[in-house]
Amino acid sequence: MTIRETLEGGERWFERWLPFVARGTEARVRWLVGAMARFLQDREDGRGVGRGPEEMGAYIRILLGNESLSLADYHHRGPGVSGDIERIVPFFKNIPVEVIDAMVVCVDIYDIPDLFCLIDSPTRGQVEIALRKVAPAYERSPIRMVDRVFHAVYRQSPALLEEVAADISAASDAPDGFVAAHERFMDIIRDEQILGELFPQAGQDL
Repeated sequence: MTIRETLEGGERWFERWLPFVARGTEARVRWLVGAMARFLQDREDGRGVGRGPEEMGAYIRILLGNESLSLADYHHRGPGVSGDIERIVPFFKNIPVEVIDAMVVCVDIYDIPDLFCLIDSPTRGQVEIALRKVAPAYERSPIRMVDRVFHAVYRQSPALLEEVAADISAASDAPDGFVAAHERFMDIIRDEQILGELFPQAGQDL
């Protein structure tokens, strides 16, 4: 499905006036995809009107179920995937890749792990955008947030993580501390693999 087809698909009349937070899961995804398509079309046409990346990111956050969390609480979130996220997965199968790209651009580092749970086969471009996200200055545990992004990408494609991370590490505009963070993350992965080989039953008992 192309962006143009997404825009021309329209929406049911009652969804036009129903607040986003009051919609069901499928209706939220359908509305968000249409809004993201319009967001992209506005920029392709050179129009500076419409919703900006921050506003679109807020809608994505609501879809992911984070609207009840304050910014100060984000770094306390665990790595698990909620039932709400799992229910959204089927609705993401046919979303145009350009729309997924825009979603990755619009969300902040806190929402990348949940968003990547919904992306069936992330592209190299999406992975690079995700890995270049940085934690805001007020974040008390920036390393933990970066680790969560690495984990989200690694879970989808270890090979793609290594390929893109190597390119970013070699780039002159790599985020501060990226190389050290990636090396630290890979050390953790190697330790987990060694422990898994030494104690294969341990993971099953958890």
